[in-house]
Amino acid sequence: MPDGNIICIMRGSNGGKRDPSNKLPSRKWISISKDGGHKWSKPEPWAYSDGELFLSPSSMSELITHSNGRTYWIGNISDTWWLENRDEKINPQANHPRWPLVIGEVDPKTYGIIRDNLVVIDTKQPNEKDVNLSHWHSFEDRQTVNIIITTSRASKGYKSRTPVIYTIGVEAGRPHE
Repeated sequence: MPDGNIICIMRGSNGGKRDPSNKLPSRKWISISKDGGHKWSKPEPWAYSDGELFLSPSSMSELITHSNGRTYWIGNISDTWWLENRDEKINPQANHPRWPLVIGEVDPKTYGIIRDNLVVIDTKQPNEKDVNLSHWHSFEDRQTVNIIITTSRASKGYKSRTPVIYTIGVEAGRPHE
């Protein structure tokens, strides 16, 4: 991060023998190192930059530091307003649902996701029974400064896949001051 600390975002899971009904909230977790990765803080639930916790399945996620000095997070968030226009929060069940796929900026002071600039990259379509938007690779295009995400839209159970490349426009701009 700009202050020299390193953050690690980890997936967590509910379910299993201790939580067979998936009652525990499914979250991402954050740990911070202030000494170059030698020692790490105790993991805590990761939150938006305003401190509100969000729900997220046990799926991969990725941090990418852009040439503009900002850090972006790519992953799945199972929050209220984009899940089929529902008003309630949907607690994931272990590693599902793996949609929508979102990108957002990490606040350099709180290390939380800045909710106001979250962008839905892709999500389940009304005609789909299910979709897995996971297992991607991202990089910054050196010429355009866009973030490129290569992946596939996978069916339930990963029985079929459709390759896809997402291009996320990013302002070059200056880093946070």
